[in-house]
Amino acid sequence: MQPTPTHRSPSARCFDWIKKVLNERNTPGAFQKIFRRLRLGLTLVTVACLVVLVAIIFLLRGWGERHWILSIGLFLPAILWLVPFILLTPFHLVIRPKLCWISLAALLVIGFGYLDFHWNFSQKESVAGLTLLSNNVGGRSFETLSAFMEKQQPDVIALQDSWLIAHRIPEYPASYVSRAGEYSLLSKFPIRRAEAFWGLAYRERPVAARFELDYHDQTIVIYSVHMPTPRFEFAKLRGRGFLRELIGHQGIYSADVRRDYQEYIEKRI
Repeated sequence: MQPTPTHRSPSARCFDWIKKVLNERNTPGAFQKIFRRLRLGLTLVTVACLVVLVAIIFLLRGWGERHWILSIGLFLPAILWLVPFILLTPFHLVIRPKLCWISLAALLVIGFGYLDFHWNFSQKESVAGLTLLSNNVGGRSFETLSAFMEKQQPDVIALQDSWLIAHRIPEYPASYVSRAGEYSLLSKFPIRRAEAFWGLAYRERPVAARFELDYHDQTIVIYSVHMPTPRFEFAKLRGRGFLRELIGHQGIYSADVRRDYQEYIEKRI
């Protein structure tokens, strides 16, 4: 009689295959070839990501406000440029730990080559001169700055987009407070004059204000600047959604919208 063939389940055959691969991992074979190819592929992808990252930073720093596509990248959170390395790092740790140094290099490129991080090893609590704090407080609570202000005790505080919190600004102890449109200035020194630059405006809003201070028997000028937001232009580019606008040839797919955005960039420059 012929022996009855043994029928095994798919899961059992899968476990047998894994066991066979693990048993042969110390001998030259398919597993080693696959592993070497994975290491090579991972290395090439990681290096390519670093090269692309350096190229993007170079383009953003040199021509970021000269082309509409590049200008969008200027307003993206810098952490987004590190997402490929964040996703690759677990594979680095498992397959080739040395590649973690490339991810570290990418972090340094973003931190010191794009965001201009710098270390401060000074132990001095205070330095001679005028201490100025500048902050765009639009869309945030003024109280969140209170602890920092109380610790630093700046001589001058320049606030932009302070329309909604103007009535709360005097709560912070300052000898002199002055406002010019959306701009507010708190100063320990007398403020002689405040004026907004209505001749330099965008969407009927001045992009800067000028404050004259009496600083130790001499007049100094503090300029508070608030560059126009691209929020409205981004909304035009986005339209009702990229897929919906693709069908209607509007939003980012519309030559008219891109032309308007390019005009905004030129006016901003």
